[in-house]
Amino acid sequence: MLDIRTREEKLREIVFHVRNGEFPYKGREEQKIDFAKYNKAQINEIADVLERIHDIVNTASQNLQKIIVKGDLDILLYQLMML
Repeated sequence: MLDIRTREEKLREIVFHVRNGEFPYKGREEQKIDFAKYNKAQINEIADVLERIHDIVNTASQNLQKIIVKGDLDILLYQLMML
């Protein structure tokens, strides 16, 4: 493993070559983006997140209802303070 000074020198050398256009870089072919698939994936991800939030809120609500039914206000106050 290189020490910090050596790594800094190597980085400066690389930056120097990049700025001068001398750094060997092999570019990749540009790929076509299928925006229909991308949009569908984003919509599905949003739906999944909303469903997860729904499940979490329902679970929290059920837990609070159990505490309220028991009349254990100390636990309720403790859980509210932890939010």
